[in-house]
Amino acid sequence: MVSLFDQLCMACRIGDVDSVDKLLLTGVNVNDVDEFDYTPLYLASLCGHEPVVRLLLQRGAVCDTDKYEGVRCVYGALTDSIRNLLISFDISKATDTTLPFASHLRSLLESDEPLTKDIVLDVGGTESLRLHRFMLSARSQYFREKLLTKWKDKNVIHLMADCDEEAFKLVIGYLYLAHDPFKFRRGDQKLVLRYARKVQLTQLVENLQNNNYIVDPKNFARLMKELQLSLLESARLDFKHFVESSIIANKIETIQSDISDDQVEQLQSCSAFPDLIFYVTDSETATSTYYPVHRSVLIRDEYFKVMFSSSFSEAQDYSILEDLQIVDRSTRLSIQHFPVPNHYIAEIVLRFLYYDHTDIPLDHAVDVLFAGDLLLNDRLKTMAAVAITSSPALPDGYDLYDILRASWETRVERLEHFVAKKIASNLDEFIEDPEFHDIVSESAQRITIRQETDTIELIDDIRFYLAKKWNIDFDGLFEGQKNDLVDQLPGYSNYEMDMAKIEALLSELQLDA
Repeated sequence: MVSLFDQLCMACRIGDVDSVDKLLLTGVNVNDVDEFDYTPLYLASLCGHEPVVRLLLQRGAVCDTDKYEGVRCVYGALTDSIRNLLISFDISKATDTTLPFASHLRSLLESDEPLTKDIVLDVGGTESLRLHRFMLSARSQYFREKLLTKWKDKNVIHLMADCDEEAFKLVIGYLYLAHDPFKFRRGDQKLVLRYARKVQLTQLVENLQNNNYIVDPKNFARLMKELQLSLLESARLDFKHFVESSIIANKIETIQSDISDDQVEQLQSCSAFPDLIFYVTDSETATSTYYPVHRSVLIRDEYFKVMFSSSFSEAQDYSILEDLQIVDRSTRLSIQHFPVPNHYIAEIVLRFLYYDHTDIPLDHAVDVLFAGDLLLNDRLKTMAAVAITSSPALPDGYDLYDILRASWETRVERLEHFVAKKIASNLDEFIEDPEFHDIVSESAQRITIRQETDTIELIDDIRFYLAKKWNIDFDGLFEGQKNDLVDQLPGYSNYEMDMAKIEALLSELQLDA
């Protein structure tokens, strides 16, 4: 028998707020964890169910910052509105550099697979740091101005001769979110403050001036986690500005069959400091849009990670300065196709990859759903599904059957439940519709393909939501079993009538389910 807590976790996954409400009334522990160490709050937050998140918080759900699951709850939120909701309830604002966004940026500093660094900072003459121009530019106004002027054509930058290596490396680590508070606590505060001022890191300067790293040891871990979250949010804003002002603002649109050499040079020398040019061709207008982008960010997505880390030509199509082990930016940039239908979808995906932007307009949600599927990105698919299921209307040009077929093609269970619930809520509207008959047959055929003959997914889901509609509780009963009290419930006769309509349809379609 499925436990009440497992039922709660499933309800949180699919966004069934009524079931969550009912289960919480049984006294089930809202802060327990499942076999994967997930709490109900984390599941609802990760899957983008804001009403469920709000209800759980109101019923006492918290994030346990002593556990990785709790630490990542805030930053695992699927949407900004859920993240803000979590913070507004004064739950722990703790976070950690092991979270996906921070972890990826940190990995750019620590890893050379694939090699994407394109500048060397000579620190004190004894150690060199290989870094990314775009990262320095996005996070520091000082570096940005230097890279656009004095350092524009330089591969190696020699810093001041008396530069303290360890203090300067702390500042660089801060830029890449490889921010170790314990090193800041033990480091030379005056030197770090000097370098933070030099490269115009306002947030770090304020933290140092306010002695935020010199606190009571008993409170140090908690306060540092709060600083980490603040740093993450600051980094996201930096990258948001960078994407809008340096990537999207520098895009080139053309109706020509190819981009000219002058246009390639224009993108190559722009303020984004790209190492790659991506283009998308509008499927309706045939207009092509070219963007200056960065392999190091695109590889957050599995599709691009494979593309640029394998024996494919895309991974080999750029030059390396072997003596410095950095990308040679003097050679012509590679131009690669971005496999999405138009520039609107391309920019949604780029914003997501560069700074975890989560807002998807309803009119583009289906295209983003398929883009996420093509790019092997489950989070992007879930975000698109949230945009569809949280709107009172469907995307223009799509009906419920289109949405269901899209859910099958992209394997997004959330959308299947969404469609089934809509049908169950208005069964009489659908039961005589020939298109509904067709979609039921399609659902049955999908099961046949999978060599299962005992159930039809769509019908099972509709049956589930009909029971919810008429407040019939079959929890804990075996298939074909009925509690003696169930048929005495006020809504049972209505449920039976709806099920009779379903059975009649299945008989008409000669389907045995």
